[in-house]
Amino acid sequence: MKKLIKLLFVFTLISTMMIALQTKVDAKAKYYVYEGALAPYKYKTPHTVRAVLKKNKMTLKGSYVKYRCKIGNKKKLFTEGKKVKSYSKKFVKTFKLSKKVKYYGIGGDGPLRDPYTKKEFNNVLKHPNGLGLYIIVKNNVVVEAYLCS
Repeated sequence: MKKLIKLLFVFTLISTMMIALQTKVDAKAKYYVYEGALAPYKYKTPHTVRAVLKKNKMTLKGSYVKYRCKIGNKKKLFTEGKKVKSYSKKFVKTFKLSKKVKYYGIGGDGPLRDPYTKKEFNNVLKHPNGLGLYIIVKNNVVVEAYLCS
């Protein structure tokens, strides 16, 4: 039963991520996705123990999977068959926030939620809750961030 629940959770998470393809960003640039779940406990998948937004920076602590992506075209941004560039078990990493950074929430099979404000997004980050955290980074600058259920 636990395996079925885990599989269902993973399937739901992956299927909701495909919606993110609709973003309009320069497809020629190199973008990377940093992926992890907001969880205060040990997870068998990458987990971000703490994520904080302060001024123009985002700091993550925990583990993550990093992979290259193209956004703004028909290629899938969040897919099961992604080529992982690196996996880090323990890290503390700080990114700059773009002046035009967008924060989104995705739940179930629904569309992207209207963008979160920085304050709303930060309030969710303060309470690790098992949501997926995906940040899209270009040249060490966060251009988009997603919270996914």
